[in-house]
Amino acid sequence: MTKQKHGVRDRMLKTGASYVSARRNVLRQSAPSPAGSIESPHFAGNVPAATALRALLAHRGVRAPHTGHPFSEAMVFGIAGGIGAGVFAFRYEKEDFSSFFVAGRHLWEADLIYLQRAAGRFGAETQTQEATGAKKGLLQLKELLQAAGPVIAWVDLADAPITISLGELAVARARIGKQKHRLLGLTGEPNPIDLAVAIQDGLRACHAGLTKGRSSNFTLEGFRNWGEQLVAPGKEGWPVKFPAGRNLWRGLTSILDFTEHYGTGGGLTRPLFSDFLQEASQALERPDLAELAERYAELGAAGRATRRSGSGSTSSRTRPRCPFRCRSRKSRVCCRGSPSGLASSTGLRPRPLRHWIRPPGGLFPPRHGATRLEPRCCSTLVLSVQSQRRK
Repeated sequence: MTKQKHGVRDRMLKTGASYVSARRNVLRQSAPSPAGSIESPHFAGNVPAATALRALLAHRGVRAPHTGHPFSEAMVFGIAGGIGAGVFAFRYEKEDFSSFFVAGRHLWEADLIYLQRAAGRFGAETQTQEATGAKKGLLQLKELLQAAGPVIAWVDLADAPITISLGELAVARARIGKQKHRLLGLTGEPNPIDLAVAIQDGLRACHAGLTKGRSSNFTLEGFRNWGEQLVAPGKEGWPVKFPAGRNLWRGLTSILDFTEHYGTGGGLTRPLFSDFLQEASQALERPDLAELAERYAELGAAGRATRRSGSGSTSSRTRPRCPFRCRSRKSRVCCRGSPSGLASSTGLRPRPLRHWIRPPGGLFPPRHGATRLEPRCCSTLVLSVQSQRRK
């Protein structure tokens, strides 16, 4: 792990890339496991659900036909459905609180369905269990570990350390009601995989998710609407939903957090999707996919640059500093009024409104600068900070 971190830091210094971008490239270039070997099921990764599924597939002996090694994270991510869309902005007048969320993974709102469908494309069967009580949940965990090996457990890590006891795990698994004590494992012998069919099915699922979501907020149309709302008058426009001060600051930094630091690998998962398309192009000898990969790589890079400028971050290696004189950059509970980025970088869920710390007075944007929000069609959004003097 230390060697990997040194590699990430070295790449940051060499290329000027952000940490998440450098880490994604280091992981992509890591040497694969020897063909046919079964070592520790753990894999470092960028997108939690895809990385977890990759570990389970590798443990069951599923290997990529074109390499003979465990599937790469990019290939698992792409076959699972690749990129997705989700855009939500809320304003709570009584609490004077505005929040923003943007998602970029296919079926980001339904992890269980995402994993079940993805496993099926790899020829694997899933077994899912849930329980209402901790005792039954622990028994199911032990039984599924014995039958399936590594499993995926749904937990709320709001109060849990990295290493937890079985008792703490039981509490964390019980906290979120709709996924209480939920487990998923792979069972049976995996079926042979037709790589071309799996890739095609993943691309079809991606297209359906981007164009036929449950509402416009779950499709590319949501990005278009977001772009229009940035300059729209009325209560649905950003000038009203995110008034100058801590709410505008929170909105802009949330864009950065959810696109760069919230389990995306940077660029709202678009660069990782580019890696998938590039690998699929080579495996299937399809140059059209390579051309598409280049476009997504450019989209991810351009979006990363504009999101940094929109949040006021001027360095690729740092995250923006709170304008309300918070002593540290994006501390866990920042003085601006909420856990930093809704605790996106740590995976913690946001606390109820009454627990948020109300910040002291402050002006954002500062008097010497003005924030200019420019809508762009479909999935491209430009956020820029333009310095100017005010008389």
